[in-house]
Amino acid sequence: MTPHEIRDYLRREPFKPFRMHTAVGRSYDVRYPDEALVLATRVNVALRESPESEFPQHVERLPLAEIVRIEVLQGGSPQESS
Repeated sequence: MTPHEIRDYLRREPFKPFRMHTAVGRSYDVRYPDEALVLATRVNVALRESPESEFPQHVERLPLAEIVRIEVLQGGSPQESS
């Protein structure tokens, strides 16, 4: 995955939540555009402990090379999943 591809998902108007799938079988949901920061070689994803959490509790650093696909989420308020 390229940084441009992920940035395009974050900049969509209106924004649509999406899930990034990794080569090791994990997936990470981005519910709001400010939950992800795209860098040249990785994406930092802010993760909440629960949907009720006002602020993220930690950051997962995902190498772009490990992200194999992105899917747009339909409704709900998803969280990071394993």
